[in-house]
Amino acid sequence: MSRFIGAGVLFSIALFMLLGVTRSSVPLSTPAGMAALLLTVVLPAGAGAALVMGHFRSRGRLVGRKAQLRQQTLEAEIIGAAERHGGKLTVVEVVRDLAVTPDDAEAALNALHTRDLAEIEMTESGMLVYAFRDVQQLKDKASARGIFDA
Repeated sequence: MSRFIGAGVLFSIALFMLLGVTRSSVPLSTPAGMAALLLTVVLPAGAGAALVMGHFRSRGRLVGRKAQLRQQTLEAEIIGAAERHGGKLTVVEVVRDLAVTPDDAEAALNALHTRDLAEIEMTESGMLVYAFRDVQQLKDKASARGIFDA
């Protein structure tokens, strides 16, 4: 909101100065007239336009960041659900456990597969199962030792 107020003030100054430049005795075709027009009218109007455009650009980035955060949260919830289900999940289980749409569940599972966090397996009946190997191996972390320990 403060950007709009600042832009409004700058536009008002530009209009006020435009009125003054047009009423002055200096012709606009001279270098002095052009410089006066540039400094007193164009510069404040351009700064006001930049403020308004900056507001809308930052708003678009915020919307994109919210979508990215929503996707990351869903993927983290899916990995947690995979841990509760022994490291394997189906789209139906994600829909049931996380209350998301089937399309969102499938898209998130496929994104995890694309990043090599899940492998796709198929049952004999043709159902796709997403296997999270790292999640399946979490039980082994208690026996972990140093890399160079023999």
